[in-house]
Amino acid sequence: MRDLHDPGASPDIKAIESETDDNETAGWFPAWLGYEFWATHADSLQFGIKFSLGAILCTLIVESLGWPDINTAIPTCLVAAQTSLGADYRLSILRVSGAILGGLCAYFYVLVFQSQLDTIAGFALATAPIWALAAWISSGSERIAYMGRQLGFSFAMFVLHDFGQVTDLYLPRDRVIGILLGIAVMGILDYALWPRRSIVLARHHSAAALHTLAKFTTRLPDLSLMLKSTLPLRLSTEKDLAVAQDLVVHAILEPDARLPHKVNERTALSAVITGAGNLSGLLQIRRRYRLLSGQQFGNFPDELQQHSRAFDAALTSALENTALILQGRQPESQTGVADIHALLKQSYTEHHRIDSLPADLAMEWELRFMLDQQIMELTEQLQQKAADSVSCRLKSGSPID
Repeated sequence: MRDLHDPGASPDIKAIESETDDNETAGWFPAWLGYEFWATHADSLQFGIKFSLGAILCTLIVESLGWPDINTAIPTCLVAAQTSLGADYRLSILRVSGAILGGLCAYFYVLVFQSQLDTIAGFALATAPIWALAAWISSGSERIAYMGRQLGFSFAMFVLHDFGQVTDLYLPRDRVIGILLGIAVMGILDYALWPRRSIVLARHHSAAALHTLAKFTTRLPDLSLMLKSTLPLRLSTEKDLAVAQDLVVHAILEPDARLPHKVNERTALSAVITGAGNLSGLLQIRRRYRLLSGQQFGNFPDELQQHSRAFDAALTSALENTALILQGRQPESQTGVADIHALLKQSYTEHHRIDSLPADLAMEWELRFMLDQQIMELTEQLQQKAADSVSCRLKSGSPID
C-alpha cells in the first residue's frame, strides 16, 4: 500500500540489500497510518464517517424503542450511500416508493385473494401479476429500476414470510416506517455534515471531458498513434459527459434546487454538456479527415505546417481555458483562433491550388474549412456557457468547489 501511495519513496535494490533487518522493520510504515494519505482521501473519510454515523444512530433508535421490526432503517443508511447528495435522495425516494407500493400490493392480495385460495396453483396465479410488474419496472430505465426491485422484495417478504396464510399484517407497515426513519436520519446527516453537491461533481466531470477533448486537437507524429488514441479518448469523453448529465438530473432533487440561481446554473451546465458532446463528434470527424486524407503532412511546406500546428495549439488552448473557466479558475492567455485559421486556410488554398481543382475536390476542402469554422464557433459558445454557469454560482455567494 505504501509503494502504491508513494512509489517514488521506494528504495532501490542496492539500498535494500545493504540494510539490516532492524532498519527494514523500522522503515516500513503503512500508508493509511499517515496524515498525508487521509488528507488526500478526505472525501472517502468523510463518506465513511457520515454513513457509519447514520447507521449507528438508527441502531440506537431501534434498540431504544425496542422495535426490532423497523431495523430496515439500518441498511437504508448504507443503501442510500451514493456519490452525491442528489443521488442519495433519488435512491431514497425509489426505495421508499417501492416499499410502499409493494406493501399496498401485499395488502390487496391478502384482502382480496388469500381467503379464496387453498392451492399453490391459485397462489401462483394470484401473485404472478405483482411479480410481472416488479420485473417490468426492474428491467426498464436505470433511473427507476431500483423501485421495481424494492416492490418485488417488499411483496415477497410479506406473502412468503411463513408457510400458510399471512396473518402478520404489520410487516409492510414496519418495513416502510424503518425505511422512512433511515431516510430521515441519513438525509439530515448528509445535508448537514459534508454534502457532496451533484452540480459541483457534474462541473468536475464536464471539465475532465473538456480536457480530454483538448487532446483530440493534437497532431501526433505517427498516424498509427493517432488511430490508437482515438477510441480511448472518445470513450473517456462519453463516460465523463454521461456521468455529468446524470449528476445534473440528480441535482434537481436537492433541497435548494428550486432557487433561481440553481436553476440557471443547471441550465448553463446542461448546455455545456450538450455542446461538449456535439464538439466531440466534430473533432472526431476532423481527426478522421486527417487519418484518411492520404497525404503526408511532412511533405507540406514549412509555412503550412507551422500554421496547422499553431491552429491546433490554439484550439487546445481554447478548450483548456474553457475547462479552467468552468472550474472557476483564471484562464491562460488566449490567441486569436480565427486569425490563425484564416492564415491556415490561405496556406492550404495556395499549396493545393484549391481554386483550380475540380468541383468535387474543391467542395471537399470547403467542407473541411466549414468544419473548422463550426468547431471554433462551438468552442466559443462553450466558453460563454461555462462563464455563465460559474457566474450564477458566484452571484449566490457560494464557492465554486
